[in-house]
Amino acid sequence: DTKEATMFAARTVATRTATAAASRVGARRSAQTVPRMGTEAEMEKEALAQIKARLARQKDIMNQTHKSEAEEVDEMWKWIKISIFVATPVCV
Repeated sequence: DTKEATMFAARTVATRTATAAASRVGARRSAQTVPRMGTEAEMEKEALAQIKARLARQKDIMNQTHKSEAEEVDEMWKWIKISIFVATPVCV
């Protein structure tokens, strides 16, 4: 019973510390996960699983939104042509 109370107190302190740090940082996003109560090995295993899941999600987002250099250059030239087309009548 004492061990559970200690882990609960540690979790509460970690959550409050993370909340205070996030409010000091401002707009910067930070995710802090605290594993469920259990043995130290279970908590460590769950924390690692949460980190791996977060990294996998970030990789998925990067793969879906990333453009190749050729695509970026094509888009850049498209906007340059649009700008010239719009600006020429205004300047003349």
